[in-house]
Amino acid sequence: MKHLYELIMGITLVTSLVVSHAQTTSKPAAVASTVVLRLSHVGSTTSSQHLAALRMAETASELSQGTLRIDVFPNSELGNDAKSIADVKAGTLDMTMAGSGNFVSLAPRLAEIDLPYSFQTPKEAWHELDSPYFGRPLLNETLAAGIRGLSFWEVGFRIITSNKGFVKTPADFKGLRLRVGNATQAEYFRALGAHTISMPLGELYEAIKADKLDAQDHPLSITYSEKLYEVQKYVTITRHAYTALMVAINAKRFNALSPAHQKALLDAAVAGRDFQRSMNAKTEASMIADLRSKRMEVFENIESRPFRVLAITQSSRYFSNRLSGPTKPVNPTTATVTR
Repeated sequence: MKHLYELIMGITLVTSLVVSHAQTTSKPAAVASTVVLRLSHVGSTTSSQHLAALRMAETASELSQGTLRIDVFPNSELGNDAKSIADVKAGTLDMTMAGSGNFVSLAPRLAEIDLPYSFQTPKEAWHELDSPYFGRPLLNETLAAGIRGLSFWEVGFRIITSNKGFVKTPADFKGLRLRVGNATQAEYFRALGAHTISMPLGELYEAIKADKLDAQDHPLSITYSEKLYEVQKYVTITRHAYTALMVAINAKRFNALSPAHQKALLDAAVAGRDFQRSMNAKTEASMIADLRSKRMEVFENIESRPFRVLAITQSSRYFSNRLSGPTKPVNPTTATVTR
């Protein structure tokens, strides 16, 4: 009996040690399996890109059963577009999303998206940007700089707001102090006679208020979410260029993720993309109506043919230069603005 008692006590002790070890090690293991990615962007908390970023984070969590978390930092909390892209490149920030023009200094071919009048409708732009023939190669262009593009979301078709009246004809741009999105668009508007200015989005409102600018070009959704209607009077729906919103991650950080987390992140980026595009399509009419209610004057039916003549010339020159030799380096001071 004595030996039986000692055997039972020994088994009990071993069992309790195993259980105790499992209890003390299970919690750290669960914590270690949770991956956190930080995502920075310059949009406001009411912007479609921020709401879509939250949808992406939610989807990533659902697909990974809570083991992949994306923390979203809006309103330039972690820096403007230029800083966020530089930090993602350096690996001190995991992810960012910025207008495709902001990446041109790292990948010159991304300028092709913003060429004036390249796309006629949002669906046409989406089809090309989602294709393996145009969009996917462009997403991979930044890999050499250590950044992996995940998906093209939407900044949208650009319009002009001004305090100097509508811009219905090319002559209306002459002498206009105009903030533009990138070097490609700056070249186009300089040819129309405008004085183009590069400026981060976060500085735009105060610059217009202080009369340092006459006009600016941004999609309607950003014009609205940044409350530029408080400092601008005229809106011309020019749709002169389409800008994509590139969602990107540090390439080494992506490669370090498990295959399951990589797939969850890629699928979540597509979910956020589709959510944002749908939101933008549904809200444009209501935004125009609300701008009018805020006493902005809106001109929607612009005759674009005179503008397209110049756009065709510029696009032809771009592709001719590209086919005839290596793409010339782009000056980051003119190319990297914000959206």
